[in-house]
Amino acid sequence: MEEDSVPQKPAPEATGHSKNTSRPNIKLITPDGSRFEISSECGNLGTNVMIGACNVMNVEHFSETRKRRKAKQPLSENKEEPGRHLLQKIASKIIMEEAIMLGRVLNLSDAKIDEIKVDNSTSGAAEIKYQILAEWCKKDENPTIATLAFALNNIERGDISDRLPR
Repeated sequence: MEEDSVPQKPAPEATGHSKNTSRPNIKLITPDGSRFEISSECGNLGTNVMIGACNVMNVEHFSETRKRRKAKQPLSENKEEPGRHLLQKIASKIIMEEAIMLGRVLNLSDAKIDEIKVDNSTSGAAEIKYQILAEWCKKDENPTIATLAFALNNIERGDISDRLPR
């Protein structure tokens, strides 16, 4: 079907909306200077995008592509319990997909991980990732840095595992 034969709705005449009626888009610049553009190839933003005061969209972005790898050094054998600071540091270095995989390797159920995601949905991705790790510490009888090193290596984040206290 040719693009000319598809009925097009005019874009809303509001601040931030494109005046191009064939492909409306919304441009957003956040207080920290990040730029986002939401557009629709089909000409109808309403079909695939929800925008409103109660909707939350957590977008993670990185300055470089991470290559997964196993640890280069022997895994930590540290039997100390990981502290809040260490958990926060790890949470800041992993993406959501990795946090979920890490939670599973650390024997958290998918139901518990989903509960954490829902309970912290308005707090952002960093808090969800931290809470997954914190829940493991609460649930496990003996959470250790060594166990965390093993789990990180298991999800191929040896770059983080290599930096854990020995």
